[in-house]
Amino acid sequence: MRLCRAIPLSLVVLFSPVLLIAQEAGASSVPSANPVVRTINVGDITSMVAAPGAVYVLRASPFPGDSSGVGWALNLISAKTWQVVESASGDAAPQGLALGFNSAWVLTGYGAKPGGLGPGVNRLDASTLQDQSRIPIDTNAGVSIGVTHTSVWLLGPTELDHIDPATDALTTAKTFPNLFAEALATVSHDVFVGSLKYPAFEKPGPVLVSVSTLPDTDVQRGSTQVIAKFPSGRGDPPAMDLAARSSHEIYVGLSSVHLGESLVVDHGGHILGPNKAAGGTVAVSDTGMAWAARYIPPAAATRTTIQRIGETGAVVRVATSIRGTVRCIAASGSLLYVATNSQLLVLH
Repeated sequence: MRLCRAIPLSLVVLFSPVLLIAQEAGASSVPSANPVVRTINVGDITSMVAAPGAVYVLRASPFPGDSSGVGWALNLISAKTWQVVESASGDAAPQGLALGFNSAWVLTGYGAKPGGLGPGVNRLDASTLQDQSRIPIDTNAGVSIGVTHTSVWLLGPTELDHIDPATDALTTAKTFPNLFAEALATVSHDVFVGSLKYPAFEKPGPVLVSVSTLPDTDVQRGSTQVIAKFPSGRGDPPAMDLAARSSHEIYVGLSSVHLGESLVVDHGGHILGPNKAAGGTVAVSDTGMAWAARYIPPAAATRTTIQRIGETGAVVRVATSIRGTVRCIAASGSLLYVATNSQLLVLH
């Protein structure tokens, strides 16, 4: 699971000389019909997780008693009635959301009220959203959150922590002293960490974009693969978004205001891409279907295209085009959930 990110504005990326892929043969660049089956007004979505028969939506919401209004709200929406069936809320800024061990895990930053909550994880019952526990975070692992079969994982810029779901104990599992970690994805038995490595201080050299594959039973035995590189000092480094189909197939979305958007696939150690035709925000459903969102600013208005992605990282088809920016996407079964600034769109 990963954080929702707004999609940047330009579309040119500089990378190392790897295979360049575009649309697959026969792929349609124009959607044949409007696939949006439901539009739900939900507000400022920070993160969401799609599950069979439901979607969990985490959003920013003013918290009573906090003069700044900083707080979070979690809604459980039925995929049958499209109604909110359960809700929960709390103080502190929402950062991320994960689902596992019959619980929903809400990662938060600081509350703004003096003497209020610091960063932490709120554990809620997945069915009722009743509060189960609050786990304070006294480390820097507050960027993203995910779940494997054994643990709940928290990623920060320089470390990976895990929570034992049996005891709620928080432990630092791995540090990244020479990397700047940006993105987290999980599958059943593996943790994937997307990182940037900068040149040594005042020395020339490329910024390396890498993905570390870590077995959840022993993250010290993991391996790191460099998937792209770009010259330092050539605009903002890319933000990363990770989605994994399996332990051997990882989709890496890269996006930057100055460097644009692109998609790279690590297929069993074989790097495919960058595909500059594909978007930098990615999601994989529980059935293995991969999606990307690509933000395109035409002359008159800004639009985002929602794309179905094949195993090679090529665009299979364009599902739809949405006016404005997309905050994040999530998928389950044949349904794709698209969060805009104010709405949740359900695509089939």
